[in-house]
Amino acid sequence: MHWAYVAGYFDGEGHVQFRAAPSRPDYRLIGLTWSNTHLRSLELIQECIGCGIITHRKRYGDYKQGHVLHIERVLEIIRVSEAMLPYLIVKFYEVTAMLAWAKEHRHPQTEKWGMLGKIGVQEISRLYHEEGLTQAAIGEKFGLSGGAVSTFFLRNGIKGRRRGPKQGAYGILAQHGTEKIKAMYESGMTLDEISAELGVQYNTVYMHLYNRGIRLRATQPIRRARMKKKQRVSLSEPEADSEDTIQPSLFASSGILSSAQGLKKSYTVDMTS
Repeated sequence: MHWAYVAGYFDGEGHVQFRAAPSRPDYRLIGLTWSNTHLRSLELIQECIGCGIITHRKRYGDYKQGHVLHIERVLEIIRVSEAMLPYLIVKFYEVTAMLAWAKEHRHPQTEKWGMLGKIGVQEISRLYHEEGLTQAAIGEKFGLSGGAVSTFFLRNGIKGRRRGPKQGAYGILAQHGTEKIKAMYESGMTLDEISAELGVQYNTVYMHLYNRGIRLRATQPIRRARMKKKQRVSLSEPEADSEDTIQPSLFASSGILSSAQGLKKSYTVDMTS
């Protein structure tokens, strides 16, 4: 396929995104899109330009299924626009304005930018599916983050491996069985010793036994928590005397009792009158 065909297709079915960002009026959102109901033609254009993502629009009623080829990365937009520009007619001025702004305002990229693209989709896919490397391991191999590899997978349609059965901490405990763990605990082993032997955390063993109704020994932290609970309960208990009761022993010597009682009588309202 030639770039003249790509440009002609864009003149007829393409769209130039070049508008102000809602949160940043001085910044522009840019992009190139090809839209059509013929999916194979968009796939061939994607292979020719070597970038872009194809999405599928929601189908309404009897309308045909629509498909869209997007390009949103600045360097890819610049490269594709420069290649199409000599052959564009209808959208020549729109692409020219967007291209000038993109070259002036694009952010400098790091040396590692585009490294996965240079390595190639087939090689990355082979490392993942055939050699069994994780996305994080692939990133570490090339000095990149696991997030960069994950984004590369999404952009290029690399499918992830099917997840196997859960093999976390609870999977390890399930392999050993509740009866074995209970026997270890009843033999006198502490939760710390059990967790160290099984290779899991303390709280994992604790919750495993607790959720199965196994009574646990009162360890020092548990005793301390129970003491704090008792102290809170004792402090929250109401006093025996009511709020209207004034203890004579506290105020009789200072004469406060008589004045307080007189003040109370002066604010009492006779509801029967």
